[in-house]
Amino acid sequence: MLRLRAEDPYQVGPFRILGRLGSGGMGQVYLGAGRYGELVAVKVIHRTFASDPGFRARFRREVTIGMRAGGPGTAAVVAADPDAPLPWLASEYVPGPSLDHAVGTAGPLPPPTLHVLAAGLATALAALHGSGLVHRDVKPPNVLLAADGPRLIDMGISRAADATQLSTTGGLVGTPAFMSPEQADGRETGPASDVFSLGAVLAYAALGHGPFGDAHPLVLLRRIVDDPADLRGLPGPLRGPVEACLAKRPADRPTALDLTALFGPLPTPHHGSWLPTAVAAMLPPPPDVAALLAAGRDRPSDGRPRPVGRRALLAGGAGLLGLAAVGGAFGLARSLLPVPQPVVRPEVQALPTAPGPAVRDTRGATVSWTADGPPTTSALLTDGRTVVAGGQGGVVALDATTGRRLWEYTAPPGGVGFDPSRVRLAIADGTVYAATNGAAIALDAATGTQRWRLVSDLTEGYRSLAGIDVMAGPGVAYFAHGPNLFSIDPATGDTRWTHVVDGNFAASPEIDGDHVLISNGNGVDALRAATGELVWQHRPDGGNASELGVAHGIAFLTVNVSEVVALDTPTGAVRWRTRSGAAT
Repeated sequence: MLRLRAEDPYQVGPFRILGRLGSGGMGQVYLGAGRYGELVAVKVIHRTFASDPGFRARFRREVTIGMRAGGPGTAAVVAADPDAPLPWLASEYVPGPSLDHAVGTAGPLPPPTLHVLAAGLATALAALHGSGLVHRDVKPPNVLLAADGPRLIDMGISRAADATQLSTTGGLVGTPAFMSPEQADGRETGPASDVFSLGAVLAYAALGHGPFGDAHPLVLLRRIVDDPADLRGLPGPLRGPVEACLAKRPADRPTALDLTALFGPLPTPHHGSWLPTAVAAMLPPPPDVAALLAAGRDRPSDGRPRPVGRRALLAGGAGLLGLAAVGGAFGLARSLLPVPQPVVRPEVQALPTAPGPAVRDTRGATVSWTADGPPTTSALLTDGRTVVAGGQGGVVALDATTGRRLWEYTAPPGGVGFDPSRVRLAIADGTVYAATNGAAIALDAATGTQRWRLVSDLTEGYRSLAGIDVMAGPGVAYFAHGPNLFSIDPATGDTRWTHVVDGNFAASPEIDGDHVLISNGNGVDALRAATGELVWQHRPDGGNASELGVAHGIAFLTVNVSEVVALDTPTGAVRWRTRSGAAT
């Protein structure tokens, strides 16, 4: 990761910027941290594209697609603002090299690695196609090799930029070597086009070059349409499936779901074990989020760019972990609010540090202990007695005083397990709530015993619970996904009521006694916790509401970045409002 420069933003939307990950044709990519220390990759679009109204319209459409595309083996878009001065989007952070870089540097991948790669990408495409979406840009730069498996990224986002470049230059944009014949001919494309591209990508990974060689783009396009693929040297177990993928006629190709059966179940490798030594060495060490945030918290604002617009379109809170009324999670929590928030045990604070979770005594700066945790820790919280970490396909509970491991929960087989990179947690009344792809599970906080499990039909049409937000308090539990908020009986897992918001969640819902508060980008809705009945609404005049926090019977709402409004949670009455000259 590269250090920030003077011209780089210190905040984009709700994300604090920690460093630079790189740059590409669309813009600059940064490492960002959310309210509770969760990491995201934030892409800020170049001014060249930002000045084109047509690009913004396409970008908005593709962002919507990207938010729907979350699932196993993908890095889903979790937030975006197409209307910011410089449009931006945030996706789940995947630490690891691209397939393009790995093969270009270390050479073709060995058969065991190819098996995990093939199974992972087929699973990702099967989930994508099952949601009614088509990627249309499956190529080595869009495949990341993470420690826990491959990830398919850029679900359609780059096409907004491609269309702009085509309209301004008249040239060919993209990577012809991995296009399908129907793409090369300009015909309509569907899921079968992605399958062809997958075959070309797997051939590249195994051989070190594409199945149609290296040539001028126009020559490559002709070869793709007319010539057979050159698969000499392809390992035997991979040859049949790849040949089938590269059939010229879309109807002759297997589906992505067919490929998951051919390649077998997706393994869950240990940290980096599926990669050859040379590629595993490219995996970056886990960033020390606490140190990066501490270093950047007091950065001078004079002469620095203002934060990029904060009106976020959130897909079910994948980037914002709801921990209302359950205790402290990370030092950044509530840093955007004008008053501190209470925690259950204020002397204990959990930190998502490297190499594992740590606890700090908040009465000083001393780290009390550091424990081995999941290699991929995507969620971390404490109730003052227990520290719960989620990641790498499960949940680990540690004693908050000593760091001793109390229990570990690994999701059972059957397709409703935890995505290694997406686990969301809450803890209340002696219950740990964990949610991720395919399942939401309640665990006994003392023993880790499963109390109940919800599967994907809870979401009424969503294929998984990817990016779900989970919240809990005394006697209540809530799960948010897309526009849906579900009130769940903590004892049984039964749904008490469902509320559909007008739009998407602009911040994690908040629990305040008898009320649940929701920010949907237009303002705040207060619901009665017992019934889901709408109690009051607040709609700021001409403002875009984003961050929402609650403390001591007051709801704090940010409007148009620079304004904070304080609302009485029982009535919705405005207590005060203030404008700060600087964005927070």
